[in-house]
Amino acid sequence: MEIAKEKYGYSDVNAGIYDVRSAEVRLFADHKDDESTKKQRYDICIKALGFILKEILNPKVPFTANDSEPAYCDNCPYFYACR
Repeated sequence: MEIAKEKYGYSDVNAGIYDVRSAEVRLFADHKDDESTKKQRYDICIKALGFILKEILNPKVPFTANDSEPAYCDNCPYFYACR
């Protein structure tokens, strides 16, 4: 993450969510934002991403299936990770 910041700064690094239903990408940052706002958003994203990665890599946190809907497991690319 820090490599991207060093290479591109806050201006050129962005993230988004692809909405499958509407086939749209909703970007996290607006190109009109000032550098301070971009830095704040970047820092929030990096902190959240770090938290998620630590949880994924923590062997004490079990990876479990969501058994509430069988179709989830049938179509999941990580099916064998929680079995």
